[in-house]
Amino acid sequence: MTIQDIKADLPIVFINTEKEKDITSRTIYQRAILKFENDSSVFEDTVFIKGRGNSSWRKPKKSYRLKLKRKAALLNYDKDKSWVLISNYKDKTMLRNHIAFYMSSISNLEYTPKSQFVELVLNNQYYGTYQLCERIKIDKHRINISKDGYLLEIDGKAKKGETTFRVEHLRHPVNIKEPSYISNNKLKYIIDYFRELDHILYTPENQTTFEQWEKYLDVDSFVDWYLINEIAKNVDANFHTSCFMYLEPGGKLKMGPVWDFDRAFGNNPRKDLDKPNGFHVRRNTWFDQLFHSPLFVAKIKERFNYFYNHKADIMLEINTQANQLNKAICNNEKKWHILYTDEMPDDATLKQYNKEVKWMKKWLDKRFEWLRAEFNKL
Repeated sequence: MTIQDIKADLPIVFINTEKEKDITSRTIYQRAILKFENDSSVFEDTVFIKGRGNSSWRKPKKSYRLKLKRKAALLNYDKDKSWVLISNYKDKTMLRNHIAFYMSSISNLEYTPKSQFVELVLNNQYYGTYQLCERIKIDKHRINISKDGYLLEIDGKAKKGETTFRVEHLRHPVNIKEPSYISNNKLKYIIDYFRELDHILYTPENQTTFEQWEKYLDVDSFVDWYLINEIAKNVDANFHTSCFMYLEPGGKLKMGPVWDFDRAFGNNPRKDLDKPNGFHVRRNTWFDQLFHSPLFVAKIKERFNYFYNHKADIMLEINTQANQLNKAICNNEKKWHILYTDEMPDDATLKQYNKEVKWMKKWLDKRFEWLRAEFNKL
């Protein structure tokens, strides 16, 4: 497919690496030139690009991390150097990450990554429809905490050389994403904080009240993060990976932002995750403990009703974005033939974009109804 064949009504990102070298590394940046055409505006500058992702990196359509030479407001919001291009290869609707971000944007979570669907042209070759997105980082326009704060991830895929620590009742390590350098005193502070919270959650006399653990964790953020991920039945949200938290010394541990939903909303046949019934994130060790508290359960029920009452808005957002992507999906399909892969559960491999979107909406509606019935029993 040639550049001239692009007919989508989306911004176009042009990236040309030096000597048009392929991007083969997730650790080493390559120098390139980026040109971003958005409506009538054009931004052009040097960019450094590398691959990103874990299992997604093994797929034909890759995701990329971008580091601009100078800050730019690529999405007409706030200027920054750090961005990602998400391929959404595993999601035939290409909407799941966007819809999770939409749900986050109407929630009590303090920060939701902003994103925009774009067409990518890499080294003068059409590479498909991507989601240009803010990279999660500490910054006044992103996770707005002081430089003394911590950005953390429960990360079962942490890489060698990253700063991680273990907590007794968490199956996977806690990865300190920022700061990149951490002193022994700061490391001790965050480890002690997590271990004390973990201990309190598993002390029987503390499980039924807010009194002790509410001193350590921000309840509102834990509730809304839980509900968005439980509604989506997000595979990794069982404190496996991509579960972000942040903390300022003297403050409380906050959940968020939400991230990585391409295998959510029924898009995973493992462990019945494609079924709209059944709890998943609640099986998480910490959330399982929190559900012992009547006060926490009351918060869950109250906030679930909020999301349930916005179900029509969520469905409308799916329709709006699907219509916007209609032409782009045709371009992307010519390049990658995603609709004919087995990335979705067998009974959802429908080979037509509108049917994939319809299947997702039907699944989500059933999910809302099942959760409503179950939460009403609590």
